[in-house]
Parts: sequence; structure tokens; C-alpha cells
Amino acid sequence: MFIKFFLACALLLSVSIDISLIRYGEYKDFDASKKDKIAVVNSKKIYMTIPEYKIIKKEKIGKETARYFALMKVCTTKYRTAIKSFARDYVLVVEVGGVQDYPTTDITSSVIERIK
Repeated sequence: MFIKFFLACALLLSVSIDISLIRYGEYKDFDASKKDKIAVVNSKKIYMTIPEYKIIKKEKIGKETARYFALMKVCTTKYRTAIKSFARDYVLVVEVGGVQDYPTTDITSSVIERIK
């Protein structure tokens, strides 16, 4: 029993998650001893495939304009909805590079497919 406890503690101490890079979920809900699953995403790749974001880039719409905010609102809604659709499978979704010493699954391609 002590050995299981020791291994669980060691696992918890070795996991490193940059909480500023969490895109979905709450760090407090993550439990490494339960082998909770973590997904990673490349948000830049995802945004680059969203049609409204392509418009912003193509037309070089300035960040201080109302049109930029309206288009980004649509982009962000699509992004969050697609990531949230994986919530039942993963406790956390974190930006690529935000998790160290713990197994992750890259769901970037799946999120892109869900947005299309």
C-alpha cells in the first residue's frame, strides 16, 4: 500500500503543466494518479484554418477595428466549441509545449476537422 502511495506522489511531483497554456479545463480537476488524459493543441495552426481568421489576414484588418473584433469573436467561438467537444475524453487541453513529463495526445488535426 505504501509503495502505491509513494508512486502516486512521485508521479504528481514529476508532472509539469504551465497553467497559462491551459486552453480547456481546470488544473484543479487534473489528477495524475488517476491517469487523467491531457490533450495538446497548436492554437496558431487551428486559427489559421478558420475562414474568418483567413479574412482578417488576407484583408490585413487592424486589431483596433470593430470588424476585427467581430471576426475574432466568431473565430474564438468556433475554436472553443471545437475544443470543448473533446471535453469528455480529456481533463485538460493545453497548448503544445505546456506539459512536461506526462503523456499527451495532440488533437490539433481533430480540432481542425471539427471546425470545417
